[in-house]
Amino acid sequence: MAEHRAIAFGELLSIFRTRRGLSQRRLAEHLGVHRNTIGTWERGEYLPQSKALVLELARRLHLEEHERRQLLEASLTALSPSFVVPLLRNPFFTGREQILQTLHTQLAAERAGGLPHTCALSGLGGVGKTQIALEYAYRYALCYSAVFWLAAETVESLVSSFVRIAERLGLSGDEKGRSSSRWSPLSSTGSPSTRGGC
Repeated sequence: MAEHRAIAFGELLSIFRTRRGLSQRRLAEHLGVHRNTIGTWERGEYLPQSKALVLELARRLHLEEHERRQLLEASLTALSPSFVVPLLRNPFFTGREQILQTLHTQLAAERAGGLPHTCALSGLGGVGKTQIALEYAYRYALCYSAVFWLAAETVESLVSSFVRIAERLGLSGDEKGRSSSRWSPLSSTGSPSTRGGC
């Protein structure tokens, strides 16, 4: 069986756009977005903000059903190099735009002293807190240099999350399992850098 290489959203968009004979600027005009938007998507700097926009792209590019699904899936699974989220994105997530925008505004804002912002989603079980956090993580993944999901149900799950992150970043403890001087789950300074324009 042949091995299939996953194609990034930007690469797919470029292939489909070129095949249709559209310039980046012309496609942006059709979509009603800034003229540089298509270029940033094709370079992988950002992703479209909604499923509806990806579907409109597919419509404007006259994609066949399987190509539309391929483009949509690529937009849902494109990740930054340091992306540790153990759950898949929910392709059926809808609504909650105001909450997502508020989270993004709060988390992306500059803060005195370079300290990171924190936000908490609260509510009864089953109202969608995890789904909102998950959608935020995927939707804005390319706005951050790293995205890490911490399971904090127990001390053990939290420590396990930190270990998984350390492994992903190539940070390891000494032979006795103690954290190295380069990383300690209990002493973190600074905030993750954000990429401009998010």
